[in-house]
Amino acid sequence: MSGWRSWPPEVLGREYSPSSTVPGGYARFVRLWADGTQRARRLAGARIDVPYGPGPDDLLDLYLPVGAPDGPPLVVFLHGGYWQEVSKAESGFAAPGLVAAGIALAVPEYTLAPRASVREIVEQTTRAVRWLADHAPELGVDGDRVVLAGHSAGAQLAFMAALAVPPGTVTGLVLLGGVFDLEPVVHTPINDALGLDEAEARTLSPVRLVRPGLPPALVILGTGETDEFRRQSREFAAAFAAAGNEVARLEVEGRHHFDLPLELGDAATELGMRTTRLARSGRL
Repeated sequence: MSGWRSWPPEVLGREYSPSSTVPGGYARFVRLWADGTQRARRLAGARIDVPYGPGPDDLLDLYLPVGAPDGPPLVVFLHGGYWQEVSKAESGFAAPGLVAAGIALAVPEYTLAPRASVREIVEQTTRAVRWLADHAPELGVDGDRVVLAGHSAGAQLAFMAALAVPPGTVTGLVLLGGVFDLEPVVHTPINDALGLDEAEARTLSPVRLVRPGLPPALVILGTGETDEFRRQSREFAAAFAAAGNEVARLEVEGRHHFDLPLELGDAATELGMRTTRLARSGRL
């Protein structure tokens, strides 16, 4: 267990700032995500701004393999940014690799804090997942093979959506550098936009909500994460397994919070290979 409650504010803030381990900061990696997304949007099977609901932010980008004989499996990627930064315009970078492997990718937009609360964002992204599952046949994807992938705060959103949709809707989880316990975040500047109190943070923390019967999960982070991010992934994976669920935890050597997601669509990496296998077969 972590002793974060006894830490001075500057230590807690550093541990929950993933860029604190990245020389030069994270902006250049967000640019890499954006550049990769722009390339993805030029794919023949790209469909941009598909509405999944009535709200102005209820839009998603869908990247489909062209000429696939049967409905391909679907990976749904939920971006991070501490529920208050980034968008789908920086989050489609995995599409070229996944599409080349015969896997479709959907990237939902969601309203950012402080315009939306974390709970409202959870509800919105869950609606997106439900919509994709319900409309799988007309979208041309296999509704029986739907993997939710999420990075950082997006890992929390992916887990919460898997909890909320009917059993069997989601066949796998890929959780990258996840925030699985929101309570420490309440005591950092990150919470200025979120407005969480400890009680609500606990109700939105995946590590407290694990139950039996969840889909297989890959819990993955880079060795360049802070100690607290590593602890959170370790404790979440242990809770997931203790509930009788199938889980694999992997730390990728030489990667940090911001370059790790770039491996998601790269089948030459262990992360990319495992994601492809999970999407195709439901096996870790």
